[in-house]
Amino acid sequence: GTANDEAFPDQPNAYLWRCDGLHGGRNSDKCFLPVRVDGVCDDSVRNGCAAGTANDEAFPDQPNAYLWRCDGLHGGRNSDKCFLPMRVDGVCDDSVRNGCAAGTANDEAFPDQPNAYLWRCDGLNGGTNSSKCSKFVPVDGVCDETRRNGCAAGTANDAVFPNYPTVYVWRCDGQFGGANSEKCSKFTAVDGGWSDWSACSATACGTAGTQTRTCSDPVPAHDGRQCLKLDGTRGASETRGCTGARSGIASRARPQFQSPVRRSASTPGSFRPSTNSRNAPPPVER
Repeated sequence: GTANDEAFPDQPNAYLWRCDGLHGGRNSDKCFLPVRVDGVCDDSVRNGCAAGTANDEAFPDQPNAYLWRCDGLHGGRNSDKCFLPMRVDGVCDDSVRNGCAAGTANDEAFPDQPNAYLWRCDGLNGGTNSSKCSKFVPVDGVCDETRRNGCAAGTANDAVFPNYPTVYVWRCDGQFGGANSEKCSKFTAVDGGWSDWSACSATACGTAGTQTRTCSDPVPAHDGRQCLKLDGTRGASETRGCTGARSGIASRARPQFQSPVRRSASTPGSFRPSTNSRNAPPPVER
């Protein structure tokens, strides 16, 4: 017969025609030939083919990707290797700043804080994002020698250096990867001690006066305490009342008075001391 290409319209996936008979012969039924299809990958889905048939055994999958091929149909050519990255969910790695055990670090997802770095690990290939990731900002140790075991930053370590009789020694250890300080030191506190009471200010026996003492034996040093006063408070000096009798103030030395004399009757021009003690003036007390 004779091909009649106009007997039937072609279809998207097939060519159609008819073979007309000759010399009164009968026409054929509908003739059919599938259209040749070349394999075409669709990498948006696993084992996806825009044309052809997926062949999942053509290539082994990789740790991070699915591999396959789209085989051609009806004599069509096979595709090249098809590739789809595996879905990866974001996973934080808080041991380093902006660290991700999986996914991609997104440093702009969260603002950093004064004491911490914040970020997010975004998923790949349709994977989910992680929650907030964080890492403390490293803190270098800094001494504060105004007080024993003082640290302006970091943590006091009292065990790294031995103390001395007059000096406390320690170190401020860094935190979150920060550096340790050098040796910190502070003199041992010296508490004050009282001096002796001063002489009483009384000017005569039995009269009232005052006496003082000072916290100077020794003087307080290196944050040592002032002396404890009689009223239970502490201070650098103290005054109390006293009397002349109690004061222990020494009297002036008694003057030596010469007794009145009289001329001797037996020896003209000679004198002898008088034996009348009442004539002697009394001693002076002050």
